[in-house]
Amino acid sequence: MALLPAVVVNPKKNLIAVVADFNNQGGRPYPVVKIVKRPLRNATGAPFKKATRLATVATFHNKNIGNNKRWTDINPIVVNCVTASKKTIKNAVDAIDEEEWGILMDALKKMDKPFKAGIFPFDLE
Repeated sequence: MALLPAVVVNPKKNLIAVVADFNNQGGRPYPVVKIVKRPLRNATGAPFKKATRLATVATFHNKNIGNNKRWTDINPIVVNCVTASKKTIKNAVDAIDEEEWGILMDALKKMDKPFKAGIFPFDLE
């Protein structure tokens, strides 16, 4: 399980973007952005604007038994969706390094728009 940065990319469609490293054995990172729909309308702090920072708690999954070098999916859960505590939400967002937020925002700038649900690998350069 990991604490990962996310931002709202389409408030009307409840889409968020989450960045994660799918490499599960150390070594060279395999960064991806996952665009996914989440139940934001009822979340603490809603309604959200585009680019609102959200902390997520994510579990990683490997659906490909033959390849143990990379994760194949994540299930990010927005912290605002599981607590009403604004202090807990702020602490979670603040616990994520600015470098991670920057990686997410840089990756989003390079992605095709409009954003659509899926998993999108990208280069860190």
